[in-house]
Order: sequence, then C-alpha cells, then structure tokens
Amino acid sequence: MKYCVVCADLGRARLFVLDTGSSQQHDTLAHLDERAGVVNPARRLQDARIFSDSRPGLRRVLGSGARARLGARHGVDDRRDAHRADEDRRYAADVCERTAAICDEIGCNALIIAAAPRMLGLLREGFSRAMLDGLDVRELRKDITFRSPIELHDYLADADLLPPRGRLKRAAPANR
Repeated sequence: MKYCVVCADLGRARLFVLDTGSSQQHDTLAHLDERAGVVNPARRLQDARIFSDSRPGLRRVLGSGARARLGARHGVDDRRDAHRADEDRRYAADVCERTAAICDEIGCNALIIAAAPRMLGLLREGFSRAMLDGLDVRELRKDITFRSPIELHDYLADADLLPPRGRLKRAAPANR
C-alpha cells in the first residue's frame, strides 16, 4: 500500500510518502520519505514588509473646529484579514497541487492529511473531487509539522492512520 502524508499549518507544509509493499496491517520496515516542502512566504514576513502602513487602526479626522483640535479619531480597516485569507487560499491550492502531483507519481492508495484546523479547512476546499476519487482519505486535526519523520510515523501509527514501524528481528544464535 502506498501512502501520501501531508502535514501542514499556515506557514509550511511537508509532504511524505510511505510504501509498505503488499502488507497493510502488519508492521512495516519502510520509513516516511519526505518528498517536498512548501512554505507560505506571506506568513513568514512581518507586516511592515507586506503592507505599506505597519499599524492600521486609528486615523485623525481632518478639518477645522473643535473635533480637529481635540484630535478626534476613527477606526479604519485596511482589509489585512482579507489579504491574509487570500494568501492562505493560494498557499493551500499550491499544497494541493503538489500533493496531487506526488500522488499521481507514486500511484498512492491513501492520503493522510494532518493539519491545523484552519489549514485543514483550506485543504478540504482545495482538493478536487476527481483527485480524491478512489483514494482512502484520512484526516487528523492537529499541527504536527514540527515532528521528525520518525516521530511523525509513530504518532500517525498511534492514531491508526499508518501501519506501525517494524523492527528487524535478530537471528537466533546457532547451536554448536
């Protein structure tokens, strides 16, 4: 059985492959192979690098009279949230596109998606029905992108999403 594993949050995504051969219920000696990493540059940059005004919020009222002298202010929305949401959607679409390419390349049978809740929602929107058709899709609503491949495999095996890692058995000593 061939698995494609996606671990993602809003800042980065890691794409893994696991080929267990023909056995899917027994321990596997195969390991997770990291095939790609995708970074969302908009989440890595500070606001000052993305937006022209680094601090949205209050603006002074222009004009004359008592209100202008007292420095009356009003709130302004520069639509940063909409901009971030749009960047996140583009990033999720990129992750979905790369995942689809890896799934096609290896001919995977199962897709495991482990993502932070907001990112999981964006990935659900991004995957097309045609891409998921015929795949065993399993989801985990948790951010585990920081784990090493071995820790990740063990964590997903404990959640019954992947077969557990096996160990080589020692040969019995020969009797002399």
